[in-house]
Amino acid sequence: MLAGKSFHLKSDVLAIQQAEGGKRAFTIPSGSVIHITRYPCSTDDRMADGLWEGRPVLILNWDILYRAEEVKSEWSGRI
Repeated sequence: MLAGKSFHLKSDVLAIQQAEGGKRAFTIPSGSVIHITRYPCSTDDRMADGLWEGRPVLILNWDILYRAEEVKSEWSGRI
């Protein structure tokens, strides 16, 4: 559903990133763009895989649905 799309964050959101010795939580600031690489069912409350500034992160589905807006492409695909 949302995999392969990019989203502009309207507020700061919490994310999880793989770090040395485990995982760490950090804040992605408002105004950032996150690209969703894998997204579970919209009725599932798990985390989605994404890329932020080229780094893999996990983000709550809730944040994607309610604290972000899709980045629409200006390109229509027509030549």
